[in-house]
Amino acid sequence: METEEQERVQPRLKRMYYWYAQHDIKNSRGDFSGKLLHGPYAAYYPDKSLKSKGKFKKGTKKGKWKSWNKEGEFTWRMRFKKGNPRGKYFLYDAQGKLKKKELLTPSKNKSDAKNSLSN
Repeated sequence: METEEQERVQPRLKRMYYWYAQHDIKNSRGDFSGKLLHGPYAAYYPDKSLKSKGKFKKGTKKGKWKSWNKEGEFTWRMRFKKGNPRGKYFLYDAQGKLKKKELLTPSKNKSDAKNSLSN
């Protein structure tokens, strides 16, 4: 059963989609099969400390996203547009100190800038 919002989404081959199905969050590039994530999102480590935080729009990452390690230090932060990393990308070391700063463009999506909830 699809929601009205999902009926309006035409999957794009290059976009990573996130959805909820079978009591779990799933993701794949180019298509989806479940309820698309939409709105504010936060993921937590088993000890309930914050792991990542951002926002979804119709199943794709949108706007500012941040990620932390288990000790509460930043691991990375960046912006997303239509599910793809855009703009400035900041990578931090284990102590939370800035290690790398890079400008991402549509044609320059680095492997460091993974489009993943696990980071």
